Amino acid sequence: FAAHYKTGERIPKELVAQLVAAKDEGAGLFNLRQVFFGMFDMAIHNTEDANVDVEATYRALREQITRFSGGSGPGCGAATFGHMMGGYDAGYYGYLWAKSFSADMYATRFTKDGITNARTGMDYRREILCPGGSIDASVGLERFLGRAPSSAAFLESIGVANSQ
Repeated sequence: FAAHYKTGERIPKELVAQLVAAKDEGAGLFNLRQVFFGMFDMAIHNTEDANVDVEATYRALREQITRFSGGSGPGCGAATFGHMMGGYDAGYYGYLWAKSFSADMYATRFTKDGITNARTGMDYRREILCPGGSIDASVGLERFLGRAPSSAAFLESIGVANSQ
């Protein structure tokens, strides 16, 4: 499998097993952070009059969602989140949404039918890739899946839920 580049010594199977078992370490915190960023993005971009205290909103949502306090020192945590000035405009949540949909497509079609199945590949091309932005993405997704999307495969992929 893998070997040391100088000695040629093989990586022990036990170490590989430990690495695989630890793949989801921190997944909960990482995904809470993503939820926080998405909620913060929506909070500062969806105001009636654009009158929002960005730092207060950042600190309050961070504590509410991740359970980490903003600390008492000076600083502007929101300034560390560069996506806010890059044109996302309440769209950051799309990262997790896309991961959820891709996990669902992979588990539902590619795992079941096989990653090299020509029909599945053509269905993906026809229903997901070809329409691009010409149809609502949920329409193509439901056509490809043959049902409404589910977050179960995503939650399982990050170790939050077990397959049943």
